[in-house]
Amino acid sequence: MDEKEESKTQCDTLYYDGQCPLCSREIQKLASYRKEDIVLVDINAMDSDASLPSTSFPSKSALMENLHLKTAEGKWIKGIDANIRAWRNTPFEKFWLLLRLPIIYQCASWFYTRWASWRLKNQQKRQ
Repeated sequence: MDEKEESKTQCDTLYYDGQCPLCSREIQKLASYRKEDIVLVDINAMDSDASLPSTSFPSKSALMENLHLKTAEGKWIKGIDANIRAWRNTPFEKFWLLLRLPIIYQCASWFYTRWASWRLKNQQKRQ
């Protein structure tokens, strides 16, 4: 099987922080709508940076900073864009696509970036 055929049979992979209560609730909801066409990976369940598949793979600390999604085609997407991609093919796809509108996208991206940073700092304080 060549690379093009292989990428068609693979699915997107979403990397999330399973120790984040809000993140976990969202992932559980997402999993109930997208069972077969996305792989959900809890970053905390991964062994270490040494076990990551390749050097082009983000480090565990980078993955923890915000949501990361690796598309079936091998492209990395992060932040609000990863969320929008993850929710495609669900009943909520149209809502998430609204976030792509120019001013809404800028606000949502800004808010998500700030929230992700705040979440990580608070989680590190608790540990």
